[in-house]
Amino acid sequence: MTREEMLETMSARELVAWRMYDELEPIGEPRADLRAALLLNLFQNVHRKEGSKPVELDQSLLQTPDALVKPKTEEEKELELAERIRAALMSLPGKKREKEA
Repeated sequence: MTREEMLETMSARELVAWRMYDELEPIGEPRADLRAALLLNLFQNVHRKEGSKPVELDQSLLQTPDALVKPKTEEEKELELAERIRAALMSLPGKKREKEA
């Protein structure tokens, strides 16, 4: 199924349900990167030299730690949602809309 087919057949209610599920149990590459980092971190710490400091999880991450571990503030979540809504509205067919400054 293509993205366009999915958008044409999925109801808004189902889309919201999937987004809520993603908030509880993240899916996709960021989550896969976190799982890989957890395994790498475990391996690094099991095999570190005796007396050396443990390797921190953020040192094992494939992406920036803030994107995967640091929780977003409510303000950041609201701004991100507002930007997504604006982008969705701008993509609607019909009269061209002026881009907000």
